[in-house]
Amino acid sequence: MNKFAPIFSVLTFLLSVTGAGVSQAADNGLPKYAAEPCCQLCPEAQKTSAEVALKEGSAGWLFAATERATNAEPLTTPERAFLLKLLVQELAQKGTTVMLVMPPSRTLMYADHQLSKGAAAETTKEYLQTLSFFRQAGFLVPAYERLQPTVSGSAEPFFFKRDIHWTSSGAMQTAQLAAADIRKLALFEHQPEQRFETTAQGVLKISGLLNNQSQTLCGGQRYPLEFTPHFVTKAVDEATTTSADDIWLIGSSQSVENRFNFNGFLQQSLSRKVSNYTPDDGNSSVGWTKLLASEAFQTKPPKLILWELPYEHRKLSASQLRQMIALVNNGCESYPTLEQKTQVFKGNNLNDVIFGANLLKTHPSQLIFDLKLSDPSIEQLLLTVWYSDGGKSDFQIRKNSQLTDSGRFSFVLGNVEMRQPRFFVSLDLALPGAARGKTTINASVCHFPDNLLQTAGR
Repeated sequence: MNKFAPIFSVLTFLLSVTGAGVSQAADNGLPKYAAEPCCQLCPEAQKTSAEVALKEGSAGWLFAATERATNAEPLTTPERAFLLKLLVQELAQKGTTVMLVMPPSRTLMYADHQLSKGAAAETTKEYLQTLSFFRQAGFLVPAYERLQPTVSGSAEPFFFKRDIHWTSSGAMQTAQLAAADIRKLALFEHQPEQRFETTAQGVLKISGLLNNQSQTLCGGQRYPLEFTPHFVTKAVDEATTTSADDIWLIGSSQSVENRFNFNGFLQQSLSRKVSNYTPDDGNSSVGWTKLLASEAFQTKPPKLILWELPYEHRKLSASQLRQMIALVNNGCESYPTLEQKTQVFKGNNLNDVIFGANLLKTHPSQLIFDLKLSDPSIEQLLLTVWYSDGGKSDFQIRKNSQLTDSGRFSFVLGNVEMRQPRFFVSLDLALPGAARGKTTINASVCHFPDNLLQTAGR
């Protein structure tokens, strides 16, 4: 059971006015009040479906019941490893290095509130394996396991007790750790120095995602709100040399501007400008797609991108990675075209979208597909790729509903299994629903330079 002591004198006033609470006569004749426990997670919240079930920790902590089970899923599949390596190599060809920002999960950092020693040890092992996996793919990954549940001299926890986000204290500690490693990079010295100042401006009031779930599942019962200082960082002088825009941040809802000030803490720790490209809704998948397709990236890519990716979101979908890789160089806009074809949908199936003798000479994992549909509302493509050995592979390419303004799907196939020499023959395409009216598709195919595939471990 969780106990919370009253912290505002106004609470005593309200209790005396309403008569709530239990009173006793004190020696001085004034009433004396004792606070009752405010909350205990109801059984319904712990027995509901796995997607929304909660579990109660000690000292007022709430956790998602599925966090431990999710952590147990495998991460290091050959397909994911190949796609991550290829993404890093494509970005490197543009002169861009990627640093991963991935602190331990709430489940791990506060294991003492809800995990047995054996479960905590296994969770720690899985987390360290995850960091190692990203390092092997070519990401810069600081030693985030050194982050602490609280910062020295501060009573504020790294994460909120009943919300999935870090506090301002957690954001500050992570920024300082990442900045220490950035300062060691050769690219750092070439960035113009600029002084920044951080000040506290009020507090952020956090209801908490897990708290809101508890309220819904437990008939309106909710835990107390939580608070964190609201910090704002501003430049106090101009850069010492011509202004540069060479360090970018893209992240989750934890990195959204004017929330937990992660970007501000980075700038103050580095004394360098960091441009924040995190979308307002914190959807980094959408953010990456918009960033890579932007004129700013295509004409002057940054030297360093910090990717703030919560540990719970580490299993990036193959669909997302395939599209990100293709968009680094704007699909087939930057490479020689091998085949190009325009067709019209009939119903929701289209066979032999791409078929050509030139493709039989190129390894399938080298191919980049750039499809442009006249109907911008289409969000998902179901693809079947046929190979020269008679085999096939099925996969889907899905776009976020926020990105359906162009009707463009750019993607790569990935690491095609080579039981024997096999080459691309044709691509069939289907839609989950029938196309609306006359839908035209313009399909182009190009290929990567050989050196990229060799580096990625084809």
